[in-house]
Amino acid sequence: MSRSRRHDDTKSTRVEITDGIVAQALARAACAKDSKALYDYYDTSQRYLILRQCGRRVGWFVRAQGQMKRIGNAKREPGDEQFLTVKQARDKGGERFYAMRSRRRPSARGWTWADLDHEFQASRQVKRKKGKRVKLSAPSTRKDIMGCFNKPQLAAWKSKKLFDLTDVDLIELLDLIHVERGHGACCKALAWVRAALTWARSERTIESGLVGVVPWWKEIKPPQPTADEIDEMEKRDREFNAAREAFTVDALGKLLVVHEQYCASRTGNQKVSPAVRAGLWWLAFTANRKFTCSQLKRDNLKYEDPLNPHSTAAQPWGTAEWPAEGVKNKRRFMLPIPPFLLHIVRCCARDFEVIVSRKRGLRTTSEWMFASSRRKGRSNHPDNPDPGLYPSSLNAHLRAMGGRKKNSKGEYTENYLDGVPRFWPHLVRTVATDFIKAHPDKVPGAAVSAMLGHVLPRDRNDADDEMSEVTREFYLTSQEMLLKTQAMKFWSDAVLDAYVRAGGTLPMPHEFDKDHTEKLHWPVPRLPHVARPQRRQLVSEPRRERGSRPTAHRGKRQRRQGRLRRA
Repeated sequence: MSRSRRHDDTKSTRVEITDGIVAQALARAACAKDSKALYDYYDTSQRYLILRQCGRRVGWFVRAQGQMKRIGNAKREPGDEQFLTVKQARDKGGERFYAMRSRRRPSARGWTWADLDHEFQASRQVKRKKGKRVKLSAPSTRKDIMGCFNKPQLAAWKSKKLFDLTDVDLIELLDLIHVERGHGACCKALAWVRAALTWARSERTIESGLVGVVPWWKEIKPPQPTADEIDEMEKRDREFNAAREAFTVDALGKLLVVHEQYCASRTGNQKVSPAVRAGLWWLAFTANRKFTCSQLKRDNLKYEDPLNPHSTAAQPWGTAEWPAEGVKNKRRFMLPIPPFLLHIVRCCARDFEVIVSRKRGLRTTSEWMFASSRRKGRSNHPDNPDPGLYPSSLNAHLRAMGGRKKNSKGEYTENYLDGVPRFWPHLVRTVATDFIKAHPDKVPGAAVSAMLGHVLPRDRNDADDEMSEVTREFYLTSQEMLLKTQAMKFWSDAVLDAYVRAGGTLPMPHEFDKDHTEKLHWPVPRLPHVARPQRRQLVSEPRRERGSRPTAHRGKRQRRQGRLRRA
């Protein structure tokens, strides 16, 4: 048939394409007798999108630059991978339309991967607006991107133009990362490469050189894990489930006792830093994520809270606060701190100052409450003169105590946690939740969510920024501090009681401070009293009157009776 004949047989209408229009086109196709008769539905919102019924077939088309490109089928058939719903057709049609329409390329042909790496990381250091939400810059996200893009496997991409990258390049990169670093690193690399390329195409289209480029990277999937990796995943799941059932508050008390003994026994280069020592105490007592100690600034920890009902002059409670950009749910977070934990962080700060003054010759402090004592030799972060506690340091410390970390000779260390169930830092949240929820008569369920940093349904629309600075500084209303105090009081008392029952004593500073040789200048917390079992007397002696003296032959008579009984 000639081109003019086909045009004469084509009928069309311009409507908003909906599911009803698709059903109408499918009904027309079911009744069609002429396989060459065409009926086109032109969309009113996306004018380049066409739903075409040709005989018994119904398909999606895009028209641009005098061309018609088929993008999928509107009739669902079993096993048809080309089937598109209305929403899918609109999304894919927009991508294909701009790819067909935009033929002009920037003169410089856009960014290289090194340019994208720099610009994408810079964009994550400031506030961004996504829809109606304002997304804050998160330090954990920036570290995650930096660690992903600094992989040596991505070094070969630095000089490549983004426009020249293909799906083959990405697949080869993922296979290389999978072989050298594992399946988890491979999935994370794919996620951030996708995010960076999508950001460049949507927000820096002309500068990046991705004008008219179809986002092919969205279709790439990570490779399947190997059989050994699947076995390792299943093994970790079994270990975690077993640890979750076996690990209780009593086991946490034993762990803290071993932790204190281990830290006290390390000397020289094997010495445990004050931040790691105090960090494990902090996680055990707060039952929160590791960011609460790795990102806690000294100015955000108040050692007195007059509004706390349990706070006294001899045993004061404090308050810790974290800004929204450092919290996972991006909401400002506050937490009441019990007296024992305030004592721990004060010991940490004192030991840190002594260690740093010994290295530098002068006494100095840090903006971080849990600061790294390694002030020099940080080749990976030369521009960070004041590093805080690295989150993975706590995991490494637990592996060292559990005999799962190799020393300089390549040998595994001694297992000091023999008899204690396996423990992960995040496991303490589960243990605390199970323990508190087992006592609903003492602590309400909402208090557990508030303490763990979960947003309560009634607080999702609270505007923290509209409150006064004084209210936000001391006792933010939407923070549910009264509920948090109930949960923190009940949980911290249980942990401290388990620690004392396991044989624990009051932790004290490890470093000798020549500038402060006197007693501690802060309130010392009181440990709970644990009843000691009384010694049982084997032979009952008659009670003698006060002031009387025992007879001289009593000991001989008892010995003689004992010999007779043994005979």
